[in-house]
Amino acid sequence: MLTSTALVSGQLTKFGKEFSPFGKKSGGEEFKMEASFKSKPGTNEGTLTLNLKLGSHWHIYSLTQEAGGPIRTKILLDDSSQFELAGDFEPDSDPVTKQESFSVPSEYHEGSFNWTAPVVFADGVDPATVEIKGKLKGQRCLDGGSCVLVNERFVAKYGGEEAVFNASSKFHPERTHLLLSGKVILPESAKGLLNPGGTGIIEITAEPTDGYHLYERQATAPDEAGNKPVLLAVTKSNDWEFGMIENVAPSADKVKVKAGELTKYKGTVSWRVPFTVPKDAQTKDYLFAGVLGFQTCTDAMCDPPGGTKWELSIPVGKAMASGGAAVAWKESLSYSDVAKSNEAALASANVKAKPNAGEYADKGAAFVLPIAFLAGFILNFMPCVLPVIGLKLMSFVHQAGEEPGKVFKLNLVFALGILAVFMVLAALAVFASFGWGEAFESTLFKIIMIGVVFAFGISFFGIWEIPIPGLANSSTANELAQKDGYSGQFFKGVLTTILATPCAGPMLIPAVIWAVAQPAWMTFTVFLALGLGMAVPYLIIGAFPKLISYLPKPGPWMETFKHVMGFVMLATVIFLLNAVSSKLTTAVLVFLLFIAFACWMLGREQLEGGLAKVFKRWAVATATIAFGVWFSFFALLSSHELNYEEYSRVALDSHLAEGRTVLVDFTADW
Repeated sequence: MLTSTALVSGQLTKFGKEFSPFGKKSGGEEFKMEASFKSKPGTNEGTLTLNLKLGSHWHIYSLTQEAGGPIRTKILLDDSSQFELAGDFEPDSDPVTKQESFSVPSEYHEGSFNWTAPVVFADGVDPATVEIKGKLKGQRCLDGGSCVLVNERFVAKYGGEEAVFNASSKFHPERTHLLLSGKVILPESAKGLLNPGGTGIIEITAEPTDGYHLYERQATAPDEAGNKPVLLAVTKSNDWEFGMIENVAPSADKVKVKAGELTKYKGTVSWRVPFTVPKDAQTKDYLFAGVLGFQTCTDAMCDPPGGTKWELSIPVGKAMASGGAAVAWKESLSYSDVAKSNEAALASANVKAKPNAGEYADKGAAFVLPIAFLAGFILNFMPCVLPVIGLKLMSFVHQAGEEPGKVFKLNLVFALGILAVFMVLAALAVFASFGWGEAFESTLFKIIMIGVVFAFGISFFGIWEIPIPGLANSSTANELAQKDGYSGQFFKGVLTTILATPCAGPMLIPAVIWAVAQPAWMTFTVFLALGLGMAVPYLIIGAFPKLISYLPKPGPWMETFKHVMGFVMLATVIFLLNAVSSKLTTAVLVFLLFIAFACWMLGREQLEGGLAKVFKRWAVATATIAFGVWFSFFALLSSHELNYEEYSRVALDSHLAEGRTVLVDFTADW
């Protein structure tokens, strides 16, 4: 344990009064800071540590908080001739990143954690005679509530020499029958030198003693009381890429425990965590940290569950110590503290673990690709695409009597529209981690889709025609309305696929999860299989145009069918509108009015004419819609409502600290 040399207890000011955090009214608001430093044996180097313990539901912002957000924490040391700071302070766990009421993400720490920094003592100075004085400045806040400024002095005194760990060192946690060790393993080709872009493995080894055993490692702690599995997590990752943890264990048995079944390992067990060094990594030592939770048992009794923190310094661009860099075992932790740190590490966006391949993780491409093809085919029958089925049926009826070559080309272009969307989705998944259906979480995308579907819907009532191949020199509007142009076919394929993205047909989600966990080329291949599955009915009809003969012949029924499908499209608009924020409803409806007016202007003009007339018509319609965007979403909204942000005491304190005037609007929702 670190030696306590300074204890700071914080107080919260509320409504002009102070109350003690240790009294009955504290509600877990206790704040403690302990400061100490240790020296490294045989050197003039040492490590300064600040340990912070925050009360429940409290957090403090990071040393690297980006400007424009909450108040960044600072650690300021008093000048001294006895020592100097040799590097930056670093936390032993990655900060939580969250989007609060600021223009940039907030970074904060919670619970108990350490900030450490290397120090160098002046020649001839005995570390035991040194005092390191400084100040911690920042802001600590309740989750979504009050904040208090931190401006606390500390005095760190000597805590002795650091324990020396090497690759063969074994650490014995208190009250356990267990020995722990750990090291870094590099490929033989690295020859003991880890360079940017290189790979390696962190190996943690546990050796039960005196006939005791460990249980299997699990990703999360069980909710039920009973025997405890091993928990292992990297809590400080430096934004390196870490892979899935692998077990290297002897024989094992399934045993009945209070909470169900656990695997019991017979003898020593190791866990290996693969990592990849970023290509832009600097030449220096990188500090990593983690937690390990465990319980050692015999068939008749168990030690109390416990845990420990561990740290590891990995050099990049310089030779590693003989035997590999060794894990240093730090202070003991309760099993519940390890479980909390493990859960935070799993949720943290800073730990770039290898994507989970889901339920198809043990399957290969030969299994997944046919599944993806079938999942794409099923998308044709999902409710999301029903509104545009009318478009295709009308198109097929119009194709009756066309030359077989023309029918094939039209359906091929429609299929290309489908494949184009799937390739865009694959690119978003590979380069932007954009999942299936996530576009529908974007308000902008929802409004665009509402406008597109509305324009298609009113076309079914004859206000305008889709497609409008106005570049052709036809003699009558009626002739051109019967032509299903290639551009129109492509756009219909795109629209059909985009409307399908909110739907998740059988087998589709597992195939997509598997795909995004694979290399980029395989991700694109799986999405191509999905697209081909959805496109295959249209390709078959294109290849065998006689199939169209089974559809009813063109006739008066088509006009009624068009109107019915028009109402279906408008019903889709209402459904999509329900997914947009209620405060935007009026703006979206006004926007649709401008779209209707633009389409009416296009439809009332004769479709015949040269390029100049076509360009003029579309330019006027486009300008009308652009004006509608400005009027609906800028002029109209800004004249009725200020640009409010959701209330947060953190945001309020930050604005007041910057000297801004803040208007707080509150009301009641009866």
